Amino acid sequence: MSESRPSFSWAALLAVGVAVFVAAWAVFRTDPWGEGRTVEPIPPIDEALIGYAEAERWPTGLQQPASLAVDPQGRVFVGGDNRVVVLGFDGKPAGAPIALDGEPHCLAWADQRHSEPDRLYVGLRDRVEVRSPEGKLLAAWSPPDAKAHFTSLAVGEEDVFAADSSNRVVWRFDPNGTVQGAVGRRDPERKILGFVITNLDYFDIAIGADGLLYVVNPRLLRVEAYTREGEFRSSWGSGSTDLAGFCGCCNPTDLAALPDGRFVTAEKGLTRVKLYSGQGRLETVVAGPQHLGETPADLAVLPDGRVLVLDAALRSVRVFVARNGRNTLN
Repeated sequence: MSESRPSFSWAALLAVGVAVFVAAWAVFRTDPWGEGRTVEPIPPIDEALIGYAEAERWPTGLQQPASLAVDPQGRVFVGGDNRVVVLGFDGKPAGAPIALDGEPHCLAWADQRHSEPDRLYVGLRDRVEVRSPEGKLLAAWSPPDAKAHFTSLAVGEEDVFAADSSNRVVWRFDPNGTVQGAVGRRDPERKILGFVITNLDYFDIAIGADGLLYVVNPRLLRVEAYTREGEFRSSWGSGSTDLAGFCGCCNPTDLAALPDGRFVTAEKGLTRVKLYSGQGRLETVVAGPQHLGETPADLAVLPDGRVLVLDAALRSVRVFVARNGRNTLN
C-alpha cells in the first residue's frame, strides 16, 4: 500500500516568499545596520551655510522637462516632451517651441566664440541634431558606435563634445560633424583611469573658462579636466559625507561652468546644489534638501550669475540668486 504524500503548492510557497521579503525589507529600512539604528530623513543644511535664495520660478509648460541651455544674448532653452521651449531671461516665452523627433536628453548653445556660432545642439539618445536659432534642422550627427546614449553636450571654440554614457567616453566632433576622437578611454600610461558609470542617465560635461573640458567621473565622485585632444590635466572632488564632498552613487549628477572659472554642481541622494571654485574648493551652497524635492534635471547659469535649476517635479525653472545681491560676475 503506497503512502500518501501532502500536495505541493507553488502558490503557497510564493506567498511565504513574499511575506519573508516584505518582513526583511521592513527590518532593513528601520535598522539597515542591525544595530538598532533607524533611517532618518535627510537633514536640512544650516541656512547660514547657504549663500543663495530662490527668487523666481518659471513654468515650462512641459510635463517632463529634462534639459537646459542658455543663449547669452537672452534666451533659455528647455527640452522635454519631444520639443524645446524658448524662454527669455525674465521667464516669459521668447519664441515658438521647436518640435523634435525624440526626447532631448541634453542641449547646448554655440555663441560667437564657436567656429559655427548661433547654433542649438540637441542631444537625442543616439544622435546630435544641429539647429538654427529658429529651430530649423541643419544636420544630424551620429557617433561611431550605434549603442550611444548621449547625456550631455558642451561647445568649445572649435569642437562640440558629446558625453556618451553607454560607451563611457566623450566624443569630440568638428563643426562638420566628423568625430575627431574620444576623450576618457582608460589609459594608465596617460594617467587616465576611465569613466566609471553604473547609471546611464548620469554623465555630465562642461567647458570651463580656461577652455578645458570638465567631465564628471560619476562612480569616482570627482570632476576631471582634459584638453580637447583628450590629455588628462587634473581632477577635483572626493567621496565624502561632508558638505564639501560627494557621496553615494553617480555624483555629481550635473555640472555647469561659470564664466569666472567657478562651477555649480547638483547631487542626488543628498539632494543639493553647490558652488565650487575653479580648483574644486566649496564656496557655498545654492540649495539644500529642504529646498529641492528631488534631484535637479539640469543646471545652467545666466550671464549675470543667476543659477537656473530645472525642477522636473515642479515642471519649472527655479532661479536662485546670491543673497549678498552680487550676482554679476564681471
